[in-house]
Amino acid sequence: MRNSIFYFILLITLASLLQSCALIKTTPTDINAHINELLAENKFSEIDDVFESASETHPQQKQLAELKPAIKIKKDEYINNTIKTATTQKNNNEWQAAVDTYENALQNIRNDAELKNQFTMLLKERDLNVLNLRKDLLMKNANALISYKKIYDQLYKLIPEDYSAQFDISRYESNRIETADQLEKCAEQAIHNKDYNLAKECYFLSNMLLPTQQKTARIERLESIIKNYSNQKLYSKLLNTYKSEYAQKNYNQARKSLRKVLKLNPEHAQAKKYLADLSVEINTMVNGKLSLGRDFYSKKKVDAALVLWKQAQKLDPENEEINQLISRAEKVRKKIETLENNQ
Repeated sequence: MRNSIFYFILLITLASLLQSCALIKTTPTDINAHINELLAENKFSEIDDVFESASETHPQQKQLAELKPAIKIKKDEYINNTIKTATTQKNNNEWQAAVDTYENALQNIRNDAELKNQFTMLLKERDLNVLNLRKDLLMKNANALISYKKIYDQLYKLIPEDYSAQFDISRYESNRIETADQLEKCAEQAIHNKDYNLAKECYFLSNMLLPTQQKTARIERLESIIKNYSNQKLYSKLLNTYKSEYAQKNYNQARKSLRKVLKLNPEHAQAKKYLADLSVEINTMVNGKLSLGRDFYSKKKVDAALVLWKQAQKLDPENEEINQLISRAEKVRKKIETLENNQ
C-alpha cells in the first residue's frame, strides 16, 4: 500500500515537472539557431511560424525583428530562383521537373501569390499542350482510318469468309466507329470553345468515317458561322479604317471603306448610317467649293476657281460636274497663257 502511494506521488511530481518544462520559453540563442537551420533549408513558412510563436515580451524580440529584412531578401531570391529554374526546365521540355520545382517551393512558402500564379500558368500551358497533342493524334488516326477503308473493303471482297481477314475487318470497324464518336465529342467541345474551324474539321472527319445527315447539316451550319464570323472581323477592320481616314479628313477613302462593307452586306446598319452622314457632309463641302469657285471664275479668277474645284474633286472624284468645270477652266487658263506669251 505504501509503495502504491509512493509511486502515485512520484507520478504526480513527474507530471508537474513535465508541465513546468513545457512552459519554459525557448531561449533567444535557441530561436536564432533554429531560424538559421530553417533558412538553410529554405523553409520560410516554418520561419514565419517561429516568429508568430515568439511572445512580444521575449527578451530579444527586437533582435529577432531585425532578422526579418534579411530573411525577406532571402525569401525573394528563393522565389525568383524557383521561377527561373522552373522556366528553364519547361523550356527544356522537362515539364514534370518544373512541376516538382513549384510543388517543393510551395511546401516551403505556403501562401506566396506569385509562386501560386506561376505554377497555375505552368499547369494550364502543360494541359493545353497535352490537349493539342491528343487532338493531333485523333486527327492523324482518323485520316489513317479513312485511307485504310478501301484496303479493307477490297480485302473483304477477296476473302469474305477468311477468319483472319474478318477479325482484322472487325477490329478496323470498331476503331472506325470509336474514332468517329471521339471526333463528334471533339467537335462539340470546339463549338463550346467557339473554335468553329476545329469543330468543322472534327465533324468532317467523323462524317468521312461514319456518314450521317445530321453531321452534314452541322458542317453546313458551321461553314455559315465561320463565314459570318470572318465577315464580322472584316467589317470591324473596314469600319476602323473608315474612322481613321475620316479623322485625317481623307473623306473619299473613308467613304470607300464604308462602301466595301455595304458591298459585302448591303443591310449593315452602322455602315449605312455612317455613309449617309458622310455623304451629306461631303456634299455640303463640295457644293460650297463649287459655288465659291464659280464666283471666282465669273470674276475671271481662273486659278483661284481651279484650286477650289480640285479640292472638291478630291472630295468627290466621281462627280462629273466637277470634272467638267476643271476641264473647261484648264482650257481657258491655257488660252490666257498663250495670249500672254504672244504679247
